[in-house]
Amino acid sequence: MNNRGVVADRISQLPEALILQILCLLPTKIAITTSVLSKKWQSHWKKMPKLKFDSFLHRLDLENVCKSLLSHKAPVLHNFRLKVRLDGRNNAVDIGILIGIAMTRNVRKLVLEVYFHRGSFAFSRSLYNCETLETLKLILNVVMDVPSSVSLKSLRTLHLLAVDFKDDDSVINFLSGCPNLQDLVNITDVSEIIDEKLLVFLTSVKRLSLALTPTVFKFPTGIIFNQLVYLELYTNKKSWWKLLPLMLHSSPKLQVLKLINNLDGMNFVEASGEWNQPKNVPECLLFHLETCGKATNGNEKRR
Repeated sequence: MNNRGVVADRISQLPEALILQILCLLPTKIAITTSVLSKKWQSHWKKMPKLKFDSFLHRLDLENVCKSLLSHKAPVLHNFRLKVRLDGRNNAVDIGILIGIAMTRNVRKLVLEVYFHRGSFAFSRSLYNCETLETLKLILNVVMDVPSSVSLKSLRTLHLLAVDFKDDDSVINFLSGCPNLQDLVNITDVSEIIDEKLLVFLTSVKRLSLALTPTVFKFPTGIIFNQLVYLELYTNKKSWWKLLPLMLHSSPKLQVLKLINNLDGMNFVEASGEWNQPKNVPECLLFHLETCGKATNGNEKRR
């Protein structure tokens, strides 16, 4: 406060890079309201490298989100997050438009959490042909119908949580278009018809989380995960122990193995059957494995 009792605006004197860091700590909706402070502040939020819209915490029209995204001027959108429930107010068409706009902003990381109680969901084709996208996290209780042409050459990290696909072709189309994938979480049984094509497309990954039932597909002969160093296997899947030795023998550089018993899982199956001792010791156990642990509901034990 100066001698006349007027509060000094010290924040406006900060470097713009620092102001943007401060704005990114706020909910995006609040950060946008700072544009009314002064003429100078009208442009600050438009350069934010991260945008997050959550229609669960605050009632939010996707039409207004579209307008905000169209006003965004940063050359690169490093992180775009959207959490929304599709209903009479918000619909799948709006989601497609938003994704298309984000792609024109050279988005690097996209986190999309969508809740929809019926029907399939077709993303805008721009999602499947984005040259800049490096991280994609989808939390969807919808059915994804993936086109035959997918090109996500920059994608390194893919997290699929509660995601279902229309059919086998949708799964294969999606993964075959990600040739440089390194980190993949939550590959689960997809309509119980996954075949050996699935794992063939994952040989480049470094981190992999699998919740598969090996009795519903044939493990591909001769497949080698030369880059894999971190593996999670969910032990609440039927006959999971048959998948374990196959993965160990196919992952010569594996360093971390985590067995997860998800007691809260919707599809919990009690393990039963016999363990067949492998004839040969996997290479990863002889030379590379450093950590072997098990976890139950987040409680982890290591050996």
